[in-house]
Amino acid sequence: TRELPAPVGEFQEAYWKSSRNDPEWLVHSGGEISLLAGNYVSVDTSQGRDSTFILPIDAMDGDTIVVKDIGGNTGYAKVQFNSLALLINLDNAKSNSVYMSIPFSEYVFVFNNRMWNLHITSHRPTLLEVNTTDVHRIQSGQRLIRTYLANKAITLQLPKHANHNDIIEIVDTSITSSIRHLTITAFEGTSIGRS
Repeated sequence: TRELPAPVGEFQEAYWKSSRNDPEWLVHSGGEISLLAGNYVSVDTSQGRDSTFILPIDAMDGDTIVVKDIGGNTGYAKVQFNSLALLINLDNAKSNSVYMSIPFSEYVFVFNNRMWNLHITSHRPTLLEVNTTDVHRIQSGQRLIRTYLANKAITLQLPKHANHNDIIEIVDTSITSSIRHLTITAFEGTSIGRS
C-alpha cells in the first residue's frame, strides 16, 4: 500500500498495476518455441516459414494456450504442435503431434484429464474459384468452385500439411465433370493414399 499525499498531483503510472483483461498476443513467424500456459500467439504463415510449437509438460487442469494463423498459408508453411510427454486430443484421435492446417484458424489447447484437448475454430470456409489457367494450391477447409475456361482439365495440388479428417470441398457449377476433367496431384515429395 502506498500513501498518496493530498493533493495527489500528477498521475504516476509506475504506482498502479495494469488491470487490462485482454491477452497480450505474441507474433511468431518461423522457428521453434516452447509455449507456456496462458500464451496467445499469432503465427504468420504468409512467408512460408515453418514453425514448431512445443506444448508444456508441466500443465495443470484448466491451462489454456491459443494460437491463431494470421498468414493464411498453413497448408504449405508447416505449423506443428508437439507434446513431448502428454497426448493431444483432436476429435478423440490422440497423438503427440498435430498440424495447424486450416488457413486463418485458431487453435485453442485446454489441458484437462492429463492431456491437451484441441479445439479448432475457423472463420467461414474460404470460397475460391479454380479454373483451367494454372495449377491451384489448395488447403484444408476450402470450398472450391470449378470454372472451365477452356476444354482442358483443372489441376489442383493438395496441401503439404494436413490432419486426418481435414476436408476440401470441390463443386462443379457447370455440371460438365463427365466431359471436363479434374486432376488432383500431391505436393512434391508426398503421395496420395499412403501414409
